[in-house]
Amino acid sequence: MLHNRRAFIFSIRLPSLVTGALWCAAALSAGYWALQFPSSPVILGAPVTAATEGASAQASTQLQRALGATAVAMSDAPETGRLQLLGVIAGISGQGSALIAVDGQTPKAYRVGQAVGEGLVLQNLSPKGAQLGATVDGPRLQVLQLPVDKTP
Repeated sequence: MLHNRRAFIFSIRLPSLVTGALWCAAALSAGYWALQFPSSPVILGAPVTAATEGASAQASTQLQRALGATAVAMSDAPETGRLQLLGVIAGISGQGSALIAVDGQTPKAYRVGQAVGEGLVLQNLSPKGAQLGATVDGPRLQVLQLPVDKTP
C-alpha cells in the first residue's frame, strides 16, 4: 500500500513541477529580452531625399520632432560653427546615429564612424550629444549638444 501511495503522489507532482519549471523558463526568457530591447543598436540605411523641397522640409521637421529636437531660434542656439545637432539615436555602447545639419542644409543621419564634413568623423554618441574628431579613434575635436528643452 505504501508503494502505491508514493507512486500516486509522484505521478501528481511530476507534471506540476515540469509545468512550473517551463513557466519559470518562459518568464525568465521574456524578462531577459525585455531588458535587452532598449540597448539593441538601431540600423539605418542611407538617407532618403525627397523629390520636392516642400515635402523634404515637412519630412525633416517631423523627423526632428520625433528625435526630440525642439523649435529653437538660431540666436538661442549655442554657436557650434557650421554643424547643428538635431537628434540622436544612441545605445548604451555609444553606437547609433545622429541627425546633423551641415551649413544650414537639410539634416542627414550619420552613423558612428561616418564622415560628417571635411576632416570630421562622428566618433561617439551620448543620449544628448555627439563627439566629432579627425578619426574615429583620434582625439575629440568638437562636441555637439542637443538644444535644451524649455518645456515644463
